[in-house]
Amino acid sequence: MIDDAVFRQLRRKAAAEGKTLQEVANQALRAGLRPPATGFRLQLEGWDARPMPGVDLTDHDALLDLMEGR
Repeated sequence: MIDDAVFRQLRRKAAAEGKTLQEVANQALRAGLRPPATGFRLQLEGWDARPMPGVDLTDHDALLDLMEGR
């Protein structure tokens, strides 16, 4: 069963777009069921990041010590 508030939103959207309730509901379901995009790669410029031997990225205190030269 569709939640009453969601149903009202679907009806308003359908009326605003001049579409049937079924069209709007199917469109929303397709968008929600679409698999996430893949292949995204963040590329940062201006600094060289690479793994360093002996550096544990999960150890907050050790990272601060390393960055502050301790």
